[in-house]
Order: sequence, then C-alpha cells, then structure tokens
Amino acid sequence: MDLSSIPERFSAKKIIGQGNFGVIYKALDTETNENVAIKLIKSRNGIQELQNEVKIISRLQGGDGIPKLIWSSRNSNFYIMELLGHCINDKFIKQNRVMTSSNFILIAEQLLERLEFIHSRSVIHRDLKPHQLVLGGPKHKKLYLIDYGLSKLFESQNGCHIPYSEGRPFVGTFNYASLNAHLGVQQSRRDDLESYCYILSYFLTGDLPWKINLATQNEAAIKKMKLSIKSYEIFGDEVSLGRIFNYVRSLKFDQKPDYRYIKSLVSVYKKKLPNLISQISWKLARHNSMRNKSKKLEKRVKRLKSVNVEKIIDSEDHEMSLTTVTKEYPEFRTYKNTVKKKLITEAPTTDSLKTSTDASCCFF
Repeated sequence: MDLSSIPERFSAKKIIGQGNFGVIYKALDTETNENVAIKLIKSRNGIQELQNEVKIISRLQGGDGIPKLIWSSRNSNFYIMELLGHCINDKFIKQNRVMTSSNFILIAEQLLERLEFIHSRSVIHRDLKPHQLVLGGPKHKKLYLIDYGLSKLFESQNGCHIPYSEGRPFVGTFNYASLNAHLGVQQSRRDDLESYCYILSYFLTGDLPWKINLATQNEAAIKKMKLSIKSYEIFGDEVSLGRIFNYVRSLKFDQKPDYRYIKSLVSVYKKKLPNLISQISWKLARHNSMRNKSKKLEKRVKRLKSVNVEKIIDSEDHEMSLTTVTKEYPEFRTYKNTVKKKLITEAPTTDSLKTSTDASCCFF
C-alpha cells in the first residue's frame, strides 16, 4: 500500500489490523519518540466515512476514553491517532467467553460514561459492539470507545433535535443493533443504549439469544426475536440489569436518557459482587466469573440449542457481527447546494453539511 503521502515524521513499522476498506499500521512518531497508529483507507469507497470519523473524533477530543487525534488532513485517505491496546472482545474470546465480575462492572460503568460523554457532544455512535471497545491509557487499563465512521450528530448547536423519521436504511451490526435500527426508524440516543444492553448481556452470559445457532443468523430472524425479547431472556434473574433494558426500551425518540438512573441500577448490581478490584485485569481467577446461571436464561438457551442446526463456531468473525450499511447511505451524499429548508429533513454528518444562514438548525 502506498505510504508516500504520510508525513516523514511518522515511520510505519507493521500492519496491526485490516478490514474491507483499509489497514491500521503501528508507526513511530519521530518527534515524540512514541508509537502511534495510522488508519489508512485503500479504497475510495471508504474515504468519506474516514473523513466523517476524523470530524467526529475532533469534536470529541478531550473526553475520557476517546482516542487522541494526532494528525489529519482534509480529504486525506488516512489519519493518525494514539496507539491503543487490545480489543476487549478478543480478550473475552481467549478467556472462553468468561469475564470476571470486576471486569464486567468496570466495562459497564466506563462504557456508560463514554456514551454519556459523546451524547453530551451531540454525537450518537450507531455501531456499538464489543469489537469497538479497546484498552488504552496507562498500562492499558482503561476502556476506550473507537470507530466513529458511522457516527452522526443528533442535534444542532442550538439544541434542535433531528426529526423522527421512518424508512431509514439499516446502519449498524445485526447482533448488537437496536430494534429501531432493524425497523428503519431514525436512530437517536436510546439506540446506543439498547446496543449497550446487548453488549452487557454478551459479556454477562457469553452469548446472545439470537447468536446461539444458525437458524437465527439472518436479519429477519434477529429482528423477530428482538420484537418479543424480554429482559430476563438477556439478563436472566439479574433484575437491576433487566430494568436498564426496560427503561431504555421505554425512551421516546428525542428524550434525554437519565444516565444517573442507569448508573444507579448498575450500582445495585455491583453491591452484590464481592472482591472487586479497581482496574481492568485479565489475570484473575476464573472462579470469579460472570457466567450467568439463571434458570430462565438456561431454559431459553436450551430451547434454542434444540433446533436441529449446526451450532456456530466460537468466533465473532461472522456476518451478523460485522458492520452493515444497507441500501444507499444518505448521510454520505455529496451536497452541492446549501441547506435551504427551515427544518432538517435528513440528519447530516459534519462531513456532508454546508452551513447556511437560512437553516434554523446549524451544526457548526
């Protein structure tokens, strides 16, 4: 891959990750003598998404658990950020999908803090999943939330919320997306929080109801299950966690979530757990695991496994766990004219909107 456009101060060492559109290099910043990460897009198809990510990350700079942006350039096919550690999901799988109670609580608390922060900056993530959680900070003990390519603003500078709409293309990851995302409803803060619940359930139980077997490995089946899913089917007998799910599902489209209430429910569950430590660690005894033994949950899993199909291999690398954008992605259209309507009819990213004095909601 051509690295000639990268500034000379950054010396690429090796590839540490890659996907459909690009690669991530580990590099050395010769000015600071620190290792950094270069995210480079190899296809023109991903450049607008990359530019959107740069602008969203720029907006979030200074937030705890937000990657530090080191270098970027307008219309460039790469940007440079601080080098982070391992993906939490990779660690989880290597531990045979068993998580300690301390890790579970720390991830639940810190991820909620990250969401509250990005929402306070008028950003919704729209593609939350375990793959987007990585370790960083001193000794890589802090949770970082990454990958903002599909993120967008949900309100303007003067607090005007994007309007409710239906018939939207699906954006996200089937396994962790909200029900509204499947139904084509415009996403808002509540949808990030529903994905948050699915992530907690995955770390708590080692799986999700619709990931048990191949019979549910299509979007229609997953959507059908989410339409009727009950809190005990994803959280077992952990009532306080189930209440988070019920609360999130009750939120109105433009309603500001009560993050303090959600934190209090996490705290109720936390009080039940002994011998907690204050930082994420993968060296604790396996007997201190979070594997949920709820009878209702086990009954659900047993019923799903009784279907005469092959069980999915112990891997997250299947299509239901991969980011999906169906139909045309309207946020990444090229806008040739300034906004003329008095109300925003399409939720633009910072990448696609041009300012106009005629617009009642200005995103800058």
